[in-house]
Amino acid sequence: EPPIDALKRLAGTLRDAEKPDAVVAMTHLLDPEDDAICATGLCDAVLGGHDHAVTARASSGVPLAKAGMDATHAVVMDLSWGDARAATPAIRATVERTADFAPDAALAARVASHLAKVEAMDEMVLSSVRRVRRDLFPGLRVDGAAAARGRRASLRRSAADATPPLTSVGVRNGERSMATLLASIVAAELGADCCVLEAGGVRGNATYEASLTFAHLKAELPFENLMAVVPVDGASLSAFVRDSRDRPDLQSPRGYAFFLHGDVGLTYCPERKAVTTVRGEPLDPARLYTVANCLDLGFGSGKNAAMAAYAARHGDRLPDRDAAIPAKTLVMKYLCRELWKLLPAFDDVDADRSGFLDRDEVKRTYVAALMAVHDDGAPECEAEKIAAENMVDQLIACLDTNSDGKVDRREYAAVAHGAH
Repeated sequence: EPPIDALKRLAGTLRDAEKPDAVVAMTHLLDPEDDAICATGLCDAVLGGHDHAVTARASSGVPLAKAGMDATHAVVMDLSWGDARAATPAIRATVERTADFAPDAALAARVASHLAKVEAMDEMVLSSVRRVRRDLFPGLRVDGAAAARGRRASLRRSAADATPPLTSVGVRNGERSMATLLASIVAAELGADCCVLEAGGVRGNATYEASLTFAHLKAELPFENLMAVVPVDGASLSAFVRDSRDRPDLQSPRGYAFFLHGDVGLTYCPERKAVTTVRGEPLDPARLYTVANCLDLGFGSGKNAAMAAYAARHGDRLPDRDAAIPAKTLVMKYLCRELWKLLPAFDDVDADRSGFLDRDEVKRTYVAALMAVHDDGAPECEAEKIAAENMVDQLIACLDTNSDGKVDRREYAAVAHGAH
């Protein structure tokens, strides 16, 4: 339902049935749409969002306020009536920095005690930045065995160290290496020919220098980012990407949230306004490719005209949303397998020569390989100790196909040789 139509329906119902003293619309719209809401005269104030910009102004005489993003600011809106006979209130809206207000000490302590173990998970080291940069560039490798198993791709290891920084800064303005990495991992995990990932789903806005942690992954993929594979012909795939990139707003500070990033095997030529390669090979316009795509807001999120047209023609090709898998789940699975490849040979980890790797052996080896430690080999802080325990659970679950809580030589060899 269009927002203005919904406002007309609800405002009328409210005023007739509830007889409120004031109507404040809470929206998730862009500025032009909020201005249109204000212009109707059907509400006394608008509390909005979606733009991610801090706003406190009048529009058509109606107060319009937005607190931005990441809880850095808060809107304080005062409604006051001069006397009981006043038909409408006087409204004053200001935007305050949340950092200027001291937290309630008792509440903060209670929250901290509940979140200690959850926050410790943020310290889990998933990979080194040097490794993912090296693996990400220059492209994808698909071996014959992987192709026979459904054309599952794996990232190619490059000897070159002079690679671009790993960053998501400016992800809405153009291609960024973090989005490329995430799309590449999703494509590999789903066995797809390629992946297109909307910029609005990649939110970290950071450049990474040393390690990638679970906190970084959560920051980059804060939403579900439900990924599924859709069969798409090459010509339509090219149109999808062109529709998301051939836009003047890419040069604006906000950029475009629905800019489609591709994996390392997908190349887009701005001059030709076309996708030129998939899987590192020339695009075949007639070929039906398997394309990993985010379905959180539907196919194309209602913003990509080419994707909407494709859905109208080929609705039978679109998977059910329930069949999709969260991107974080796919990335965690991939990075856990990659972590195993950083650890020593099986016999070097199997300290007691039992023929199995237990939790203590895996933890000791993981901590030594990826975390800062004291002289006794233990993590430096309590949060890192908890993080190490959590990460060991993830690592063992990744390989423990028979669910006995240990990793045997066969399970270890599977990941060491790149099997999925």
